Amino acid sequence: MRTVWRTQQWPRLLLNDYVFLLGRPPVAEFLHFIASMAVDGQNVDQGQLTQEWRQANDHVAELETSEAGISDNLQTRPCHLSFRPGAASY
Repeated sequence: MRTVWRTQQWPRLLLNDYVFLLGRPPVAEFLHFIASMAVDGQNVDQGQLTQEWRQANDHVAELETSEAGISDNLQTRPCHLSFRPGAASY
């Protein structure tokens, strides 16, 4: 199993994709993940990765504000008949 950080130098390859967002890792943990798990990760521009991480972190912070409470008081509706056999197991 290999992982690749997609950049212009690395076109889409038949490799395992990862989304490293669980728990919103600190930038140092993210950089370590790329260095240790990505193909040629030791040679990736850490400055560029840090900038991308900061942009993503800022975006998540904006979503926390703009979407605060969005799932509160949701209205539910009955499950479609075709889904009920599977839903019953939950």
